Parts: sequence; C-alpha cells; structure tokens
Amino acid sequence: MSAAATAEQPKPTEVPVATVATEGAATETPVEAKGPARKKLAVPPVMPKADFNYTYCYCEENVYKLLEKLTLMQILEKAKGVPGLGSKFDKMYAMFLSSFTLADRTHEKQNEWASVVPLRISAGDRSDLMCTMGGKDCFVTWDYHAVALLRSSSDKSAWFVADFDTRHQGRPDNSCLLITAEEYFGRTFSFLDVMNFRPIPTRMNPKKLASTFQSVRARLVPSETFLTYFRTDRSHMKDKKGNFESAPPAYPAIDGPSAITTKLRPAGAEAPAPYKPQFKNLLTCYLNVSEQKDESLAQYLGEIVEIPNLGQWFADQSQ
Repeated sequence: MSAAATAEQPKPTEVPVATVATEGAATETPVEAKGPARKKLAVPPVMPKADFNYTYCYCEENVYKLLEKLTLMQILEKAKGVPGLGSKFDKMYAMFLSSFTLADRTHEKQNEWASVVPLRISAGDRSDLMCTMGGKDCFVTWDYHAVALLRSSSDKSAWFVADFDTRHQGRPDNSCLLITAEEYFGRTFSFLDVMNFRPIPTRMNPKKLASTFQSVRARLVPSETFLTYFRTDRSHMKDKKGNFESAPPAYPAIDGPSAITTKLRPAGAEAPAPYKPQFKNLLTCYLNVSEQKDESLAQYLGEIVEIPNLGQWFADQSQ
C-alpha cells in the first residue's frame, strides 16, 4: 500500500464494519463457504515476523526482502545439505492486488495509478494506522497491496501467505507471518465465496464491497523474476516537496537485480537487461493489471489472474 497519492490516485480510507454491514443488520454476518467440505488445512511453518524486514507502507519491499532472504536460505541449506526454513517451500511468488488498468502500456507513467482494493484486517501494530473501532475488525481500502505466496515442498496442495499488515494469523502479538491461503483469502476477503473466490453480493455489503472488488486482479510474479527485475526509488512515497509521507526502510532503495540472483543464473551467464530502463520506479508497471497481450511481458512482470480464477490457479500450480 502507498501513503502517497497522485492527482488520479485515491487516498487510502478506512471503512468500519458497521458501515458496510448488510442493511438492517446490527452485527457482522459471518461468511459461510459454499461447496464441498474442505480437507484439513496444513499447519504453516513457524516464521517469526521479527526475523524479516518490515516497514509500514512499503509492502512491495517487505515482500522483496522476504523472498530474497528465503532464497538465500534455500541456497545455503542446499550447499550444506541441511534442510531448514527455506527448504520448506519449493515455489514462491510475489502477489500484487490492484484495480489499475491501462491498456496501452507505452502510456504508463511513474507513480501514476488509480486503484482501490478493499481488504479486511484485524487491529494492527499501530491503532492510529489500522482501524480498530473499539476492538472490532474492519475493512480498509488501500490503493494496492502486496503479499508473498509460498508453496509447501512436502505438500504440493498447501499454500501459505505472508502478509506483514494483517493479524489474521491468529497470534495476539502478530509474531507469526504465515497463514494458509484458504484462511487468508477467506478472512481478508470475507465478502467472497472462499471456495471459488467469487464475490458474495448479499453479505457484508450487498453492493459496495463486492462491486468494488470486481475490478481487482492479482499479479503473480515468480520469486526469481521479482528479485531480478523489480526496482523502486521510493519516489511514490514522497509528497510534492520531496518529503517522505511514511519513513522509508533503512536499507538502500532497490535498484537492479538482487545479488542473490547471480547465484541462480547458470555459470557465466550475463545479467538480464532491465525492464523499462527509463523507469527508476517500476511499481506502476506491476500495478497495471490490464490484459497482457504481449506475452513477453510475463518474463518481467509475471502473470495476471482474475480473482474468480485464483482457485484454479492454485490448483494448477499444485500439480
């Protein structure tokens, strides 16, 4: 999510549950999943939040650094022949949620997008930033969000989500990062049918949330691709005077491929050419979820999946 907003970009707003409940209902209505009975959910590996870089309002960098660290773990564990946390995952993705579309990508401009993504979160680490409403959960609308998707190496059908900005993991101190994909999507998008990821227009808010979410799509970027091509100078987080609207991470801005990717390329292979070298910040390109008619874009930006098709995407990736 971003704290800064261009003229075309809506500022993040918070929508209490009380304002989005079904008309005439005094309390929040729980969502019942439709479809066949679910299998027993996998238990996420222990992954303490404190072990990874986190900076509020820089979700894309939080995901980048998490994937970078897990990739390094995998490399070291393989070299030593001693499995650890990294070895527990065999597929990793960065997932962007956005509703911004611009069909002609030649017209993309740095730090310009218009997007609204409704999310359900629990009370966060800072009550002034996360809506608490007297301790109750609430919905927020952010311009975008980014999380990490991790597939279990021991159970190909088990996927986990790492989201630094939610408390749906169930720990009071928000100490554990991972949650199963079923639980994450079911709780974060509780206005959806969690069995097939389709909007439920008759629950929580009969029109507003479901219709707003209709335009949201997911961009799924393989970890190695993300670590190779993602760049940001953090300019989208600055106001017109050049001041950061939210304090940036302590480490340098991400410019060019992660050093980790050199260990993933074949010996002697040259570093790949950057995507849109004229851009110092590629965030707009990742948030643009219009149809990718040019198939070559996938090698830089991953793929775009309609929300109703996410369930099938997980099934396909679990083969």
